[in-house]
Amino acid sequence: MHVVDERKIQLLLDEMEQLKIELWKEEGKLKFRDYNGNLTPALKERLKVEKENILAYFDLVENAEKLPLTSLQYAYLLGEKEGYELGGCTAHYYLEYEAEHVDQKRLEEALNRSILENDALRMKIMPSGYQYVQSQVRRIEIEEFEGEEEWKRIRQERTTFGYKPGQWPMFHFMLTHLEDKDILHIDFDCMVLDASSARIMIQNVLRDYNGEEVSYPKFGFADYLKINAAKPVDEKAHDYWMKRCKTMPKAPNLPYKKPFSQVENIRFQRLEHYFTEEETTRLYETAKKNHVSLAAVICTCFAKTLYEQGGNTPLTLNLTLFSREMVHEEANDILGEFTNIGFVSMEEEKESFSKQVQNVQLQFWKLLQYRSYDGTKVLKELSRGRSTEAIMPVVFTCVLGEEGENEEIDGFKEVYSLSRTPQVSLDHHVRENKGKVKISWDYIEELFDEKELRGIFDAYVNQIKQVML
Repeated sequence: MHVVDERKIQLLLDEMEQLKIELWKEEGKLKFRDYNGNLTPALKERLKVEKENILAYFDLVENAEKLPLTSLQYAYLLGEKEGYELGGCTAHYYLEYEAEHVDQKRLEEALNRSILENDALRMKIMPSGYQYVQSQVRRIEIEEFEGEEEWKRIRQERTTFGYKPGQWPMFHFMLTHLEDKDILHIDFDCMVLDASSARIMIQNVLRDYNGEEVSYPKFGFADYLKINAAKPVDEKAHDYWMKRCKTMPKAPNLPYKKPFSQVENIRFQRLEHYFTEEETTRLYETAKKNHVSLAAVICTCFAKTLYEQGGNTPLTLNLTLFSREMVHEEANDILGEFTNIGFVSMEEEKESFSKQVQNVQLQFWKLLQYRSYDGTKVLKELSRGRSTEAIMPVVFTCVLGEEGENEEIDGFKEVYSLSRTPQVSLDHHVRENKGKVKISWDYIEELFDEKELRGIFDAYVNQIKQVML
């Protein structure tokens, strides 16, 4: 058996990809296509020397255990393709952390240890619709930059960056050194990590960096996928959602400037608001009085605002569900993409907020009861005959109650973040940090008049304040 240095060949293939030189195996021979005329005699010689290793690597990939994509991973893969409304972009998240001084080498060591210990960070997602774990990967280096101009440049570059299926890694760490602080830039493709997993990864890397002992699970994302793939469909859940599909209202009636099909640049911007500790305490009291969760209170205010702003039109919100199933005692500690989607509707304005929020809470309980049901099946049912349309583009993402959710981790303080998702026009986020609830809207710039959307956002903030006890 030919033993191949996977990391070395992966590095060579990455280099070829950057140069727009495509390599593949055909009838046992190494073939190439040079798109930009970059294949110099020296590169040809390198490929000749490494030919047998490259062919062996292709065999290794071909024979690797192919794991299924989750339904949402597959939806993200389709959403990247041109021809889908609000498509042609990747599901992507970008964050910045501020710290006094960051030791690049120490952070690099911590990151590479995490990669070796987590199979999800060695996962390669292939364009043909499967994923596999690489047994060996090249060492990741963290680039360093200096000054405010570089900080601005990197933010602009990474918030609009898109990873391609088939490349590795699909996450990135960078550092910018300023006069009085350092900025840690992190971005990742949501096909590899959901928000909850990214938080665990970042926490573990930074704790390792600070000298804390970090324990990693033996159970992995590949194990999780195999167990989950064998589970039968929940027929009760299927019947519930198919019945709901028959009467489910459409997405919110928002003041879009143009049809989705005419959007040329999927560029997101963010609106955000922090509530004070006192206001947050009052919100929890409102939830307690109504025997509901704080998430239900916030979601009701969001739906109520869009209902009223849309001319009292019934609506449905697309909810992000972080639905790890406890198929193993270590399932909560692993990294991966566990996101599912569900739906909450506001069909009429009840006579009191108390009745409205209790109605939303009832729908939340159904989401919890049927959390393992594949929400993309609901989307498929709703989009029959309109498969390329963005059917439910307004999303409610809530991480309230996520254990360890914090914008400050061991001296690293989150100072900026922005998300992007294909076939989404507006993504609402709500989280809590140090006793303060924060709400934010990530929206496609080209679809909205900024002043008009700001007016709706302010009305939403006021709606929340009105229900506080």
